[in-house]
Amino acid sequence: MSLATLTVEVAFTKGLTQTAADGDFTTISTNNPVVQFRITRGRGHELEVTQAGTATVICQNTNGYLDPSNESSPSPYYDGGNNVLPGRHIRVKAQDPETSTTYVVFRGFVERWIQKYPGETNQQVVIECADAFKALALAFCDGSSESEEDSGTRMGNLLDQASWPSGAGYRDIDTSGNETVSAKTYATTTATMQACQAVETAEIGSFFVSRSGAMTFKNRTNRISEFATISATFSDTSTADSRVKYYGLDFSFDDTRIFNVINTTLDDGSTTGTQQTDATSQTRYGIRTKSQTGLMLTTAGEATSWAQYIIGRQAEPASRVKSITLRPDEQAGLWAVCLPAEVGNAYVVERTPAAGNEISHTVICERIQHTAMGANWVTTMQMSPADTQGYWVLDDGSGTYAAYSRLSETTRLFFG
Repeated sequence: MSLATLTVEVAFTKGLTQTAADGDFTTISTNNPVVQFRITRGRGHELEVTQAGTATVICQNTNGYLDPSNESSPSPYYDGGNNVLPGRHIRVKAQDPETSTTYVVFRGFVERWIQKYPGETNQQVVIECADAFKALALAFCDGSSESEEDSGTRMGNLLDQASWPSGAGYRDIDTSGNETVSAKTYATTTATMQACQAVETAEIGSFFVSRSGAMTFKNRTNRISEFATISATFSDTSTADSRVKYYGLDFSFDDTRIFNVINTTLDDGSTTGTQQTDATSQTRYGIRTKSQTGLMLTTAGEATSWAQYIIGRQAEPASRVKSITLRPDEQAGLWAVCLPAEVGNAYVVERTPAAGNEISHTVICERIQHTAMGANWVTTMQMSPADTQGYWVLDDGSGTYAAYSRLSETTRLFFG
């Protein structure tokens, strides 16, 4: 089968603090073909904070166009001066060979241009990149005071403090159905990334940069399977009913991140939530304590509810899709699943063991990695369990959870 067509674009006149529109990007992969690349985005576990996504793209560079030191025969990207600089916007696109649909699979900033000389006459450039968290990690809060507000609004205000663009394509923030976070004055010595991650923790949400470069914040309801749209069903045996086959699968059932004692302290340090414990889990696995300080919630009762939710999910081990490997170059229809894959998407993974019952899990994608070299393209995803258990949600009948608020019928208790 055909490979996806890869296009690498750089906005040579736009720096880290500037916005870059479609017209600002120049294709470099025509003059400097891609030899191989790797893109990694997301986190390893749902209780971790997400680190910056990265991309490493290796291109042929015998023409010297992407060599910043090539002053004798300057490249077409010089434009009156050297524009082959760190901090330039970069975008990686891939075109589905079956549908001709083009997807952005990474957008971020060049960190360095590394010149390699693998042979006497050969020259390659290794372009190492980081996503928009690079810009956020360099920023500090501006001393503003934020009032008590929902977590999505706070996240937007923190991005404003970091002067991150608010235009279309730069933000995708959940602003409804969120937890309320406490008022706070942010010191100018507080890293904006740290402040955003504290909101992410309070919400039990997910904060990451999308494949197209948008700062993205998903609230806790994204994990509830009732609210999730299943992006694809991965199977080991069937392609019926829009299923796609995977190449390899690793399930893990272990004691990683088991917690059966939860202590919480609010951000002001003066109020704590009631300690939550699970005696059965303690008997089975020993005492596993999680102490969460600086929790950006408003009351001890909310901190207690937060702890109840965590212990409800973490007191017992869960069957995890440690990794699922996909080879879109070997199966029809798989490019349309791999290329638009996104952190936070929900999937179903099916497995039919040689002995035993059929396995089916609804999962949330936590990490995506694309690697390609020559005629081989591999997409690997790391998943965590979606929240499929029932909850009681208390609501006045008119809010976000109204459909789940009929007593004795659909009521579910949920952190919120």
